[in-house]
Amino acid sequence: MLTDDTMPSWAAGDEVYGRSGQLRTFLQDNGVGYVMRVGCAFHVQLAPESSARADEVVARYVGTDAWQICSVAGSKGERRYAWVWIATTSPSITCSSAKNLVTGELAFHYCFVPGDSPSR
Repeated sequence: MLTDDTMPSWAAGDEVYGRSGQLRTFLQDNGVGYVMRVGCAFHVQLAPESSARADEVVARYVGTDAWQICSVAGSKGERRYAWVWIATTSPSITCSSAKNLVTGELAFHYCFVPGDSPSR
C-alpha cells in the first residue's frame, strides 16, 4: 500500500500502461498526475455523449495551424516534434498528439492534471 510519503506526485507510462483503465483510475483517485501513451484506437471523450478514436480526433478537428513545434535534446541528439493538445469533457484530462516532423508518424498521450496542481 502506498502512503502519502511514498505516493509519487506524477507518473508516466508507455502504451502498455496507458491502456490500463484500472491504473489510470487509481492514479486519478489518489491525485497523481500522469502522462500515458495510448494507441491510435484509444477513445477520447469530447463531449458528454460524444467520443472518438484519438487518430480520428486529430484528423477531424485539428487544423494545421494548431500544431506547435518543440525541440528536445536527448541521448540520440535533438528531436523535433509538432505537438497539439485536445480538450476533453474533464478540465483535468487532455489528450495530446506528437507528430514526427520527418516521418509524419503520430503518437498519442492521455494526460491527467490533478485539480490542486500548480500548473493548472
